[in-house]
This record gives sequence, structure tokens and C-alpha cells, in this order.
Amino acid sequence: MGQTVREVAAQLGITKPAVQHRMNQIDGFRDEYVRRIGNRLVINEPGVKALLNIDNKTSQSQSNDKRSDQFFCNDRLLLEQLKVKDAQLEITQRQIENMQKLLDQQQHLQIELTKVNKDLRQQIKTFEEYIHSDTCKLTERDNSSVVTHTQEDHVNLGGQTDSRNSQTNGDVKQNDSSSKLSESMGFFHRFIKN
Repeated sequence: MGQTVREVAAQLGITKPAVQHRMNQIDGFRDEYVRRIGNRLVINEPGVKALLNIDNKTSQSQSNDKRSDQFFCNDRLLLEQLKVKDAQLEITQRQIENMQKLLDQQQHLQIELTKVNKDLRQQIKTFEEYIHSDTCKLTERDNSSVVTHTQEDHVNLGGQTDSRNSQTNGDVKQNDSSSKLSESMGFFHRFIKN
């Protein structure tokens, strides 16, 4: 059979003029799908299906429009996010460059510190050798003066008492030089360890 314009409007959820507008959108629709029964326009089943398809096409077109709008919004959002990420990457890159500069400076300072430390150790070693050689000279000189004093004391008329005093004085000088050497060496060994 068919349906009236009112029945099709109710089925589609639109008004009667909207149904008539859709009927006018399809070329030859009225001639092919519509017949007049009395005062009423009756749309046959293929015509009702054609009107439903227009509704589906319209809703698809609207949903396609919504999708394209959504894609456009998503594209804009993604572009904004990319700009933010680019800015963050630029900041991170600058931080990495600064850290690299600081690391290079630290390495140069470490190298300089190692050189200074090596120079100080060499100076300490040289100083220890100097002190040791001076102490040895002092010890040799003290020993020779002890021997000289002892010989002179034997020659003197003072006798045994004087020779003993000379040996005692020489021993004191030798012990005094040895203790100075020990103190100096101990100080430098403690300095090197620290």
C-alpha cells in the first residue's frame, strides 16, 4: 500500500513540510512514488525507503561534518601539544648543554688539581731529600767535631774527665740533630698522607 505524508513524518520524527521538502529534493520523486487518493498524498513503499535513505544520508553527512569538525579540533589540539613539547625539548636541550659545560669545567679543574697535587708531592720529596742530606751533613760534622774534641781533650792536660765531657757534648749534638730530622720527616709524612 503506502503511507501518508503525516505517517512518514511521524516515522521519521520530522514535520509534514520537512517531508514535502525531502520529496522535492529527489528528482521525479512525486511522479514515481506518490499518488493522490482523495485529498491525501500517499507514498508507496519504495518512496518511503527513498525518504528514509535521504534521512540516513543527511545524518551521515551531518555525522561526517561532525567528524571532520572533530578531526579539525583534534588536529589543532595536537598542533598545540606539539608546540608545547617542542618548547619543553628546547628547555631540556639547553639544560643538557649547561650540564655538559659544567662537566667539562669540572674535568678541567680535576686535571689541574691532579697536576698541582703531583707538583706538591714532588716539592715535598725534594724538600725531604734536602732535609735528609742536610741532616746527614750535620751528623757527619757533629761526629767529626766529637772526634776532634776528643783528640784535643786527650792532648790537653785535663785528662780523662775532659775527654768524657767532650764525648757527652758530641752525643748530645748528634742526638739533637737526629731528633730534628725525625720531627721533620714525621711532619712531612703526615702532610703527604692527609
